[in-house]
Amino acid sequence: MTDSARQILQAFDELSSDDRREVAVAVLRRVLTDVPGELSDDALVRLAEDQFLELDAIESQHAEP
Repeated sequence: MTDSARQILQAFDELSSDDRREVAVAVLRRVLTDVPGELSDDALVRLAEDQFLELDAIESQHAEP
């Protein structure tokens, strides 16, 4: 991962929970435009759920005790 990507992730981690979700949705939309073919709503929901679960896990790791 490049330094630029790490900086983006660091800035992302500093966002509020609502902003993180909005940014995640925007990133998914951009990434999904690069995926050939149409994705079903169920596939999109699974992708979003996976992303949010991963983000929650990362957030939990960075949470103060």
